[in-house]
Amino acid sequence: MKKKGKKRLKKDILIYGGVLLLLVIIVLSVRVYLKKQGENYVNLSNLEGNITNNEVYINDQFSNSLELHWTHMPLTYSINFSEYSPEIRKTKELRVKYALERIHNAIPEIDFIRVESENADILILGEISVQMRIENSPQDCPENYDCNTEALAIPNYTGRIIHNGLVYFTEALRLDNPNPSSDTEVHEIFHLFGISHSDSVGGIMSAMISSLSSVDIGENIISCLRKIYSNGQFLGNCSNVNMYKDCGEGYVFGQDNKCHEECGKGYCSEGSVCKDGECYGCGVGYTLDVESWSCTFLGCPFGYYLYNNSCLPIPKFDPSWYYP
Repeated sequence: MKKKGKKRLKKDILIYGGVLLLLVIIVLSVRVYLKKQGENYVNLSNLEGNITNNEVYINDQFSNSLELHWTHMPLTYSINFSEYSPEIRKTKELRVKYALERIHNAIPEIDFIRVESENADILILGEISVQMRIENSPQDCPENYDCNTEALAIPNYTGRIIHNGLVYFTEALRLDNPNPSSDTEVHEIFHLFGISHSDSVGGIMSAMISSLSSVDIGENIISCLRKIYSNGQFLGNCSNVNMYKDCGEGYVFGQDNKCHEECGKGYCSEGSVCKDGECYGCGVGYTLDVESWSCTFLGCPFGYYLYNNSCLPIPKFDPSWYYP
């Protein structure tokens, strides 16, 4: 009887020991898998057409964020200034490098890696097409203001996930520019992080930036982005930052922080009409006849004055400001 008891005990020990060992192996395997999931991110620029929203959120390193955000760090970027001379190309690349360093120094959770690939998260390009300039330049430009679009950022996002982005920096943005501080580059790159224009004047995300001095990155932006890209470990706040919104199919989020019906690659400003993917309008004080596509002058509204057949707003800001 004693021998049988000992054999049964050994048998039980082997069975329970085997089950325990199996459980340990399963737990360790799950831990290794989860660790790899946290360390490896999916480059959405490469997989955008082959990945579902559920897969995006599974691979989101910053899933605690309810704000619009990228899903991984560091972000890859590629620069193509091939249309410029070597000298101009070098100065423009230095401005971009300085802008990225400013952002990283202010928000250490954000980092960038340069790659030579069209599949980079961020593509940095040069000149803007005439049509894109028309669609993205303000129609009401005060006298003595530089209202040409010198830079343009186009973030590609759905819901609260940013997939990739394009940013254009024209030849005007060089080291010999009146403002060599890379403020415009920082401004546009922040657009790629889902930040739209601020309501205040003079901040880094204002629609108008001083051309005479550098603008600090606001504490509200630093607080918001540190909160997002620390996955909530940094106790920041995004309530004081205007973020882009997903307006739905057929609509785009405008620089006025409102949703507009899509036209071509952008949207038409108030008073303009979309036809065949292009915007047609007559400007303030004029009305558009959609049958003849001609403009009729009605008179300048209150707060505007007539100059060279255009109704321009009476300037309220110092002439040293310009639209980025």
